[in-house]
Amino acid sequence: MMPSSFSKYCLLSGLIVFFAVLAYGNALNGPLFFDDLPNLTQNEPLKINGAEFDAWRSAAYSSGAGALRRPVSMLSFAANHAVFGAFTPFSLKAVNLVIHLLIAALVYYLSLAIFRTPALPRKSIKDLQLVSMAAAVIWLLHPLHVSTVLYSIQRMAQLSTLFVVFGLSVFIHYRLQWAERAAYAGEMFAAGLWLLLITLLATLSKENGALLPWLLAVVEVCLFRGRWRGSQSRVLVCIGWAALLLPLLLMSLIFMIKPGLFTAGYQARDFTLSERLFTQVRILWHYLYWLCVPDIRAMGFQHDDIAISRGFIAPIGTLLSLLALVLALVMAFIVRRRYPLILFSLFFFLVAHVMESSVLALEMVYEHRNYLPSIGIALLLAQILTSRKLSRNKVSVYFPVGCVFSVLLLMLVLRSQVWSGQMSLAQANLVNHPTSSRAQYFYATALLNRYVQGQEAGMSEEESRSLMVDIRQYHLQMLQRSRDDVLALVMLIYVDSYYFPGLGKTEEWFVLLEEKLEGRVLQATDVTALTLLWGCVGSGDCDVPLSRARALLNNLISANPANVRLLIADYHLLASTRATFEARISPLEKAANIDPRHPSVQIYRVLEMGKANEVGAMYEIVRKWLEHDPNRWALPVIKPLFSPADKNVGS
Repeated sequence: MMPSSFSKYCLLSGLIVFFAVLAYGNALNGPLFFDDLPNLTQNEPLKINGAEFDAWRSAAYSSGAGALRRPVSMLSFAANHAVFGAFTPFSLKAVNLVIHLLIAALVYYLSLAIFRTPALPRKSIKDLQLVSMAAAVIWLLHPLHVSTVLYSIQRMAQLSTLFVVFGLSVFIHYRLQWAERAAYAGEMFAAGLWLLLITLLATLSKENGALLPWLLAVVEVCLFRGRWRGSQSRVLVCIGWAALLLPLLLMSLIFMIKPGLFTAGYQARDFTLSERLFTQVRILWHYLYWLCVPDIRAMGFQHDDIAISRGFIAPIGTLLSLLALVLALVMAFIVRRRYPLILFSLFFFLVAHVMESSVLALEMVYEHRNYLPSIGIALLLAQILTSRKLSRNKVSVYFPVGCVFSVLLLMLVLRSQVWSGQMSLAQANLVNHPTSSRAQYFYATALLNRYVQGQEAGMSEEESRSLMVDIRQYHLQMLQRSRDDVLALVMLIYVDSYYFPGLGKTEEWFVLLEEKLEGRVLQATDVTALTLLWGCVGSGDCDVPLSRARALLNNLISANPANVRLLIADYHLLASTRATFEARISPLEKAANIDPRHPSVQIYRVLEMGKANEVGAMYEIVRKWLEHDPNRWALPVIKPLFSPADKNVGS
């Protein structure tokens, strides 16, 4: 690259980074919410000052998410707290933005390498830089990624993507050399070690980082096609296809031998494994549409308004989506010689979605799941956008590139502005997804927060009542759309008890709640809502007899004896009503038998023994707790329980 050309690209890169920071900057003080709260602001082991090694160790494993607990991501959050002294929205989101910019730089270098692979036509240095810059900027400025960058806890997805992109770049760097010359043993050993380390870091950031080796197989099959030392190796072609298909075969064998590994989680869902697979076929097309057509009106934090597929033709879009996906794969395979990037992008997109969009019993839809898969689509869009055939030399290739970048930047600015506050985000979700129960609840919660703030600021009686009428109306709409919505019923009990007692509807809502919960498979959101209800009953704010609330809770515990959250809720209800020590400790003992490592359960047990001046029992609880915690992850939580400054102990 000539010095003048290098300076031009440096200036262009600087301008792109400047506009990206400007677009995201107005939302860096946006709210922390949902998973941010339990994982960050309410996660005590994570709030460290960085002075003690053991605190770092405990912070790294303080997440309950994922099988591996994502220690690399949790260490980054711990460092965030140690440097800034607190979890503020700006400090968390600013670091996320820096990671986003770093990944975009890696996408640029990955693109440079990919467009030099044997399967793709040779490009001039100028064209290579242009298409790589286009791919990086499409990915950087895409408004779909706002819900990853500005949702603080999704740094987990960011770090996993960071390491995966780095791993792909390392692999292609070595593979380009081996395609034309012999590979030295030391070189191959070094490459293997690097890729093993990077895969480990990616996986310990978030589990879908384990897909890196599978994505390497995609690169080998689609872009190198077995080229080795200047010619094609049939053995390497077979190895590549075997590596690509082997994970599917292993998943099928595991499912046949031990199906419970896949089906166990569906007991807590309102859909089955087959229904999830049917639905995901449709959702993948939603994802592709959002990536190719950045319509911010279709985007949102909640997507529970997308109907679940109950069969091939329920709805008919399920069958059509499946046929379209098969047709796309067949066509991409047929034209792979002439247009290899189509097959690569499609394989990359599907493989990168395998973990979160297939058999695991996860929520149906989240935009952040596209953070890594979108890279393959960005490469294909960049190739199309910078094609000389597209412009036919009638206009400069920079014109369509500039137009697309301008549109993406505008959409990014508008969507970032939406994420700048709780109310603006709630309003946009409601407008874009009017049939979403979660959007209704999110907006009603934002109104309730505005009401609380207004009361503190001296809001007039007329304004207060108008707000509460709106809040009640949105919860009614939630209930009208789904008569089984436990959260809507709980919120109506709360609102009508506290603000509209004259309506006399509380009894009706509670009866309906009892009916809906009979024989129901409890969802996590159900338990959250019911915990709110029992807290409201215990404080006396909800007009529900304590005896009926306790009867409902006892029935649910009988039907779900292994649900620790219900037992904790039982403890809180008993504590709020000043029950005896024996009554309060009973649900905690049951919960400890079910999950002896549960920190909240053990903390409450220690505190209860402290209030009863049973010091020996306190130490015995800790002793048994540590028997189930050989790595001593709980020590930072245990130590404050015995601090003289802790007024709860022994009081």
